[in-house]
Amino acid sequence: MDQKNIYILIGTKCLRQCLQRFYDAAFSDVFIGYFFWNKDKDELIEKQLAFTKALLGGPQEYQGKSLIAAHRPLMVRKSHFMRRHVLLREALEAEGLSQDFIDIWLSKEKKFLSQIISKSA
Repeated sequence: MDQKNIYILIGTKCLRQCLQRFYDAAFSDVFIGYFFWNKDKDELIEKQLAFTKALLGGPQEYQGKSLIAAHRPLMVRKSHFMRRHVLLREALEAEGLSQDFIDIWLSKEKKFLSQIISKSA
């Protein structure tokens, strides 16, 4: 599998479905759901979609804040990051993506751990 551009293998529609499923779970999750209180789910999905397209080799459309600016004020701990990882894996599996694809996507996201977790949390 071409790890540089796996976006072309599934495209925007599938990515959106995966992210919708993920955010549905995240918003109601007992461990990380509070991060999403008073947040616009559709807006988050669109921002994450743009970010994920680029992450997976698609078009560079993300125009939001840096990962540090967006996440550090939230005081995200490693355990929160890992819970997000579990929910994303479950969403990707539920959407029927191959294990190879899931592993690539998650490994790419895991590289951002140091930019997302708070040093003081």
